[in-house]
Amino acid sequence: MALAEQTAGFVIVKGTLGDLHRSQPAAVFDLDGVIFDSSERFRKSLEEAGVSEDEFWNDPKKRARVWSIFLSDKYISLDRIIPEALGHITRARMLGMGIVILTGRPAKMISKTLEMLNRYNVDFNIAIFRSDNNKSKDRDYKLNVLKTLNIDVREIHDDVDDIVISAVDLFRNATGYIWSDGRVVKTITFQPPSRSSKQSSPSKNVYASSI
Repeated sequence: MALAEQTAGFVIVKGTLGDLHRSQPAAVFDLDGVIFDSSERFRKSLEEAGVSEDEFWNDPKKRARVWSIFLSDKYISLDRIIPEALGHITRARMLGMGIVILTGRPAKMISKTLEMLNRYNVDFNIAIFRSDNNKSKDRDYKLNVLKTLNIDVREIHDDVDDIVISAVDLFRNATGYIWSDGRVVKTITFQPPSRSSKQSSPSKNVYASSI
């Protein structure tokens, strides 16, 4: 697999399914919380850092300490595949979509991550990793990648609501899939505002959601 370092703060890895053509619709999948259950890796990272989950969310310094362990190869072997994700990948491929993996994992995790994807027979066209020196927020990083690649996104799968909603706002023909606890808990599609809603709140976008 070939690596191509990009100037926009990310690294592209070409996968087993071949090139993704610009005219080809694509389904975009996150890794942690969508393709892989990384909860045990997170638990071990908390344990090693000596940080409780409450402290993780409330203390930025302690959170950074946990992330430095979590975003490394140390406990990556604890990750487990999420079966429902494999079903969605298979369905997207049957519909003619390319498979794009878009993760916030840093480039230093590429080798071990590819080993895990190969172990569970997860095929893809391209996988995008964050450059090791890219410190931008996940939402900004992922939206920047999607804008830079200029691909026809038809599905976006992530476990962060704001990332899914922002991506659907950017790609109006896409369906967003919000994941939690190893399954899709909500789907999001862009709903063009009605004439009355345009008059009452012209800057507010409307989304149709289902479970």
